[in-house]
Amino acid sequence: MCYICGREFGTTSLPIHIPQCIKKWDKVEAQKPKEERRKCPQPPQEFDEAIKGVGTKGFDADAFNAKQYENYNDKALVPCDGCGRTFLPDSLKRH
Repeated sequence: MCYICGREFGTTSLPIHIPQCIKKWDKVEAQKPKEERRKCPQPPQEFDEAIKGVGTKGFDADAFNAKQYENYNDKALVPCDGCGRTFLPDSLKRH
């Protein structure tokens, strides 16, 4: 799972996807007013080691995806001040 966009990818596709996702994040944020721009989320500490360990014995894909989702939910999404749910910034405005 991508820690930036929350989409799921295969183990060989994820390392290819991440740089493209960073570029897309930066492009979208550059179109916003300066005070609304956010930095691209940083990868979790274990991300690089986990990617290198994909396919090895003992690699827990479910735990890896759960950690990526937690990072995505905490850093890429924005919480609502009223209810606490997290949304993409555009969805939060409609909420």
